[in-house]
Amino acid sequence: MPFAKLIHWMGLVCVVAGALIALAEILHPAGEDLIAVHSPLWSPAHMTWWLGVLLLQFGLIGLYARHAEALGWLGLIGFVLAFFGAGFTSGILFLQSSAVPLIAPSSPAVANELLFGPVGWVLLNEASFGGGIILFAVATMRAHVYPRWAGLLVIIGIALYLASWVPPDRVLSHGIALASNLTFGLGVAWMGYALWSEKQPGSQIA
Repeated sequence: MPFAKLIHWMGLVCVVAGALIALAEILHPAGEDLIAVHSPLWSPAHMTWWLGVLLLQFGLIGLYARHAEALGWLGLIGFVLAFFGAGFTSGILFLQSSAVPLIAPSSPAVANELLFGPVGWVLLNEASFGGGIILFAVATMRAHVYPRWAGLLVIIGIALYLASWVPPDRVLSHGIALASNLTFGLGVAWMGYALWSEKQPGSQIA
């Protein structure tokens, strides 16, 4: 398959990724604690989330490669950070969806440690994935290569996700997280659709 066509199809991968990320939070039980882990929806939600982030990692390649020159250094830095962060995030999500529910009944302390992880891990994950995605979205908005509102939705989604950790009330926190992933997923899917619907280089209109 020619590289240009592969990039084209990466747009559709982003559409699916955005839809899965939004669906994951719809399925997700309220809270990010051991109470939520015991919910039958915990593993399906995190597996859906894991698959969405994994697909997004591949989709980012297409989003960046199609307009690499226009995105400049800001886009490159954002892409590298977001790509690394997506891989890190998908690993965490896979662990949370598989190992944590198995360990929780017999070793809740260990499960809780795995659920949140060391502070350094959390900061690295947020800085790479969240920070990288924001930089990449800003670069796309500056270069006018994808719809500006799509980039803005991605940024708002990340901001809402960070805000969801503040409220002590689990229901309110879940509501903000739901708004975050719906907004973020829509932005990602919109960017992907814009890439997928673009006329491919070298194509001719019959």
